Amino acid sequence: MINKQIRWRDEPKQKLWTKIIKAKIDNQSKIMHYYTKNEDKYNQLQSYKKDVSLGDISNREGHAAKVYFNTIFGNGFHRGMDCIENAMLNYGYAIMRAYIARSILSYGYNPGFSIFHKSEYNDFGLADDIIEIFRPLVDAYVLEFILEEEIVEFLTQEIRAYLINILSERIYYKKKFQKVSTIISKVTLNCLNILDPDNEKELDFENFEILTSEGIQK
Repeated sequence: MINKQIRWRDEPKQKLWTKIIKAKIDNQSKIMHYYTKNEDKYNQLQSYKKDVSLGDISNREGHAAKVYFNTIFGNGFHRGMDCIENAMLNYGYAIMRAYIARSILSYGYNPGFSIFHKSEYNDFGLADDIIEIFRPLVDAYVLEFILEEEIVEFLTQEIRAYLINILSERIYYKKKFQKVSTIISKVTLNCLNILDPDNEKELDFENFEILTSEGIQK
């Protein structure tokens, strides 16, 4: 499997990254619309999705992220802020990233061989690539908690336990409800298959149907 990773070609990697970014922006737009009902911003993100070029060289992902986070958390919000929202997001992303890395290893691949995120100090670049698909799921999970609590100030043990449980939740994927952990394994395998130089397959991301935490738990 490592030998296959070494032979990954640039074109499939760029195509895969393009699919990942389109799926991410699409999920962001749907989650944003559900919680804010903002039609204009929804249409703006859908426009960004359509404009994603091969490899996203025009950085539609970055433009979409700014609109998305400012719409759901307020215009003064940014990802570098020291606040409970970012603390919860970062913790949720870390849980998701670790499980994706575990899935990559379970298929015999090295999570350090990435398609987009590259750094000599990052041993989990491929996990950082794949997690982009799942970040909006963490966002929705965090929003649900914040909206149900009157005051949230610190990353308590209760909040950590809540965020860890996201892997056991069930969301709608490929016409049925499945555990998030199961979906991560399936999506990870799809990503690895499309990159396989000996067996190229067309990869199709079906967006998750994220309604509310109650809907997730069905």
